[in-house]
Amino acid sequence: MSESDDFLDKKLDEAIAGVKKIRKEKDKKRKQEYERKPHVRKRRGTYRKQPHVQARLKKYFEQPKVKEKMKKLRRIRDKRPDVKERKKQYHKKRYQLPEVKARIKKRGSEYRKLPHVRKRRRELEKEYRKRPEVRAKRRAKDVEYRKRYESRPDIKKRRAAYDKEYRKQPKVKAQHKAYMKEYHKRPEAKARARKQDSARYESVKQYRKKPEVKARLRENKKRHRNKPEVRAKHKAYMKEYHKRKKERA
Repeated sequence: MSESDDFLDKKLDEAIAGVKKIRKEKDKKRKQEYERKPHVRKRRGTYRKQPHVQARLKKYFEQPKVKEKMKKLRRIRDKRPDVKERKKQYHKKRYQLPEVKARIKKRGSEYRKLPHVRKRRRELEKEYRKRPEVRAKRRAKDVEYRKRYESRPDIKKRRAAYDKEYRKQPKVKAQHKAYMKEYHKRPEAKARARKQDSARYESVKQYRKKPEVKARLRENKKRHRNKPEVRAKHKAYMKEYHKRKKERA
């Protein structure tokens, strides 16, 4: 047998193998297309629901070799973009269901109660709260919350009662007195006091010019002078005054 015959045999074998491969792929594709048809899927589904078929399938899928093969195929399939997108959309819809939400919430709360998880969360929270931006945000929120909290009527009432009792303490009274003594010595405090006194004096002056106020003041003065102790005091003063006047003359 010559070299050309060997070459031809080799090429022929390759061609036959290629044709077989193409035919196999075509058959596989045709079979897949056939199995996707609705009536075939329905028939297969009905067949698979039979007890003896389910028992046989269970026995088959429990084999270690088959399990490993399925796992490998699933891993390859899950990397496909279309499968990823389909799974994403499926889970997005599934997570909106009330029973799934409740189950996830329950599982999360149970997980967070575990000792090692609680410990780790505490450590992470400490680290998180140390960040400058978090501290700044927290400070702003605290100010807002404190303002809202202290403006509540019950808190205002409680704070006023506490302040009243606190100011009655001898130590606090002494501290406040010392502070106010120093405060009134300041130039700006003196200037403000002068301004306030002047304004108050003008206000009183204007108030006393009213006819009804004038009449009331006259009545008060008359009532005051008619008191026995005031009359006695005035009499004693006038006696001393006339005595001094005589001595001076």
